[in-house]
Amino acid sequence: MRKLTDEETFKLVDAARSGYAMDSMIEVDLNAKLSMGEDAHGRVNGCYVQAWVWVNFEDAGIEVEQGASTMTPLEQFEAMLAAEYRRLFETPEYALAKSRRTPEELAQKMTSGLAAGTANKEGEGIQNTCKLLGIPYTYRAIRGWLAGGPG
Repeated sequence: MRKLTDEETFKLVDAARSGYAMDSMIEVDLNAKLSMGEDAHGRVNGCYVQAWVWVNFEDAGIEVEQGASTMTPLEQFEAMLAAEYRRLFETPEYALAKSRRTPEELAQKMTSGLAAGTANKEGEGIQNTCKLLGIPYTYRAIRGWLAGGPG
């Protein structure tokens, strides 16, 4: 199979975002992974685009534990993000960030910025934190969660 150009990749992701994404239900990241596919005749005529689908615990029959944490949602997010940054700081991609701030400092800065609506959510640390905490990966959902938690 041929390799997609950067322009083709952008067009496919853009088509998925504009044609299939639904705020707070289906999210398609700008850096979504692509997997080319073939039709029944072996022709490559499209690809799968990675997307995030929100599923409530309740819909899956999972009981949500109430009052399990004494931390505020903002504190929970910041602590989880710091843990993600500690992991990511061990990779070459985060060498510059590691040289400038501690994981805790960066988590505090990013969490405060997200709560205020001034920080960019695009990044593996924030994406993983949202996934781990069950927060849809949208600005609206993140800000809502930071302001009061799930629900």
